[in-house]
Amino acid sequence: MGKILINGKHILTTAEFETKVEMKGATMSSNYRKGDKDKAAALAIDGDQTTYFHTKCGADEWWSAQFNERFMVTEVKIQNRLAGAESSNRGLQKAEITVEGQFCANLPENTPGVGEWYTVKCERPVGGTNIMVRNTLKKCLHFTSIEVKGFRMDNDGNRGVNLVAISASDHTVLLAKSYDLAGNNKADEALVRDVRGLRRGTIVLAAVRGDAKANKSKEVMDTFAELGSKEILSLGEKEGWGFIGVRGQTNAIEKRGGYNEFGVVLGYAKRTRRTRTREESQAGSSIEVFSAGYAAGKENSYAEIRINGDDVVSRKNSKRGINVVALNGADHKIILNGVYNTSNRKKNESDRLVKDLSSLPEGTVIIAAVRDDGARNLKHSAKKVFMAMGSQDIKKLGYKQSWGFIGVKGLKRYVEQSGVTTEFGTVLSYTKVVKKERKVEKVEGGSKIQALSSGSEARILINNIDVLKDPKPGFNVIVLAGANHEIIFTKHYDTAGNTAAAQQMVEDEATAPIGSVIIAVMMGDGAKLL
Repeated sequence: MGKILINGKHILTTAEFETKVEMKGATMSSNYRKGDKDKAAALAIDGDQTTYFHTKCGADEWWSAQFNERFMVTEVKIQNRLAGAESSNRGLQKAEITVEGQFCANLPENTPGVGEWYTVKCERPVGGTNIMVRNTLKKCLHFTSIEVKGFRMDNDGNRGVNLVAISASDHTVLLAKSYDLAGNNKADEALVRDVRGLRRGTIVLAAVRGDAKANKSKEVMDTFAELGSKEILSLGEKEGWGFIGVRGQTNAIEKRGGYNEFGVVLGYAKRTRRTRTREESQAGSSIEVFSAGYAAGKENSYAEIRINGDDVVSRKNSKRGINVVALNGADHKIILNGVYNTSNRKKNESDRLVKDLSSLPEGTVIIAAVRDDGARNLKHSAKKVFMAMGSQDIKKLGYKQSWGFIGVKGLKRYVEQSGVTTEFGTVLSYTKVVKKERKVEKVEGGSKIQALSSGSEARILINNIDVLKDPKPGFNVIVLAGANHEIIFTKHYDTAGNTAAAQQMVEDEATAPIGSVIIAVMMGDGAKLL
C-alpha cells in the first residue's frame, strides 16, 4: 500500500489515467409524474437515451447519484431530453454541478438543443463519492443521460509514487496524485513537472505502492534529491519508500525498505516578504471561525465567530449569507457586526457589503463566516474586497458552500477555509498599518552646466561662464558645493604621464562633501595610465 494520512485523515491520491465514473443510487428532489421518484431518477444513468426524468418546477430542484468508488471528477457531460417544445429543453440553463457539495461547474446559459450533449470541465478537479445537478432558475429539471469522467482514488494508493502536496501556512491539500513509474513511461515527466511547479515552502509527502523503480529517471531522482532525499538514489525494485520534505529545503525525513510507517508533527509556517507597509504589534486576540453551508444539511447550517472565547456571532443569532465582524486593528474593539444576505436575488446586499467594508480604515481586522449560502448573488465587486486582503477561495465560492475568513484590510495577511463545513482559528496580534513615505528634497534654483572634451580642447561652463582657466592634458576636474554650486576646488590630473595621478584623483574626490557636484573633462590621451 501507499497511504498518506494528515491529522489521521487518509488523503487519497488519484490514479494517473482518467476513466468513466460508474454511478448508482440516483434520486431527485421531486417527481413531476406519478410514481417512485428514485426509479424515475435512475433513468438518467440507465444507458437508455430515449427516456428522461422530470422534477417539478421551481427553485432548487435537483438530481443526485452516488459513485461506486471515490473519484477526482474533472468533466461532466449531460444530454438534453429528446422530446418536447423548445422552451421545455431550457431546463438545464445555468444548472450547477457539485461533487460532494463542492462546486464543479455551471452548464451554459443557453441549452435549447433537443437531445444535445453539453460538456463542462470542472473549474478544478473535485474529489468525492456523489454528484448533484441543481437548477439555479425557477424551471423544471430534466435530462436524458449523464456521464462523468475522473481519476479513481484508491484507499490504499495507486501503483507507483503516491504524492500529496500541502500548503505550509494552513496545510491545505494542493495536490494528491499518483505516478505509475513502472507502467507509464511518461509518468516521470509528469511527476517532475508537478513537483517543480510547487511554490517554495510547500510540504511534499510521497509513498510508494508496488513498484516505482522501472522508469525512475534521473530527473525524478534529481527532483527528490533537491528536496533532501538520499534514499531515492538507491530505491530498489518493489521496495517501499516514504518521504516528507519541503520545497526549497533539504531537511527531509524518509524511510526505505520492505514496509515503512513513520510520521512527524509539522507546525504551520508562513513565508514573509518585504512590502511597502510594516506592522507594529502588541498583544492580540484569539479568533475562531465556524461555517456550515446548506450543503451540510438544512439542520446543520450555521455560522459562528468567537473572539477570546466569547460568541460575537453565535450559532443561534447567525443568519443566512455572509456574517461579518470588523475589529479595530489597534485594540480589536468591535466596530462592525452585521450580516449580508448575498444569496437573496431581490436585495443589493453585495453593494451594501462593499460600501460598509470600503468605509473601514486600513488595519481593520475583517472576519467573515457563511451560513446556508453566500454565493448565489455575490457580485465580483464584493469578492474583490476580500481578494485585496489575499483571499483565494472567495473567487470560486460555490452555492451553499461554507466559507470562513480572517484578514487585515491593507495587508495580504489572511487565513481562510471553504467546503461543506469549516472550522479554524488563529491568534492575531494588534496591528497598525504604517505607510512608508519617501523623503523628497525640494530643489530651488540651479545652474546650467556645460562640458566640452576633445583631443586638443577641454572646457567647463557654468551659467555660460568658462570656469576652466588653464586646461591641461589628462583629467580636468571641478568640484561644486551641492547647496549653492560654489566652486570648492579645481584640479588637473596628468593621467597620461603620471602613474600616481589616477589614485590621487580618486582620493581627492572621495574627500568631497556628500552632495557635491563633480565635473570632469578629459583633454588629449587622459586614459593612457588609468
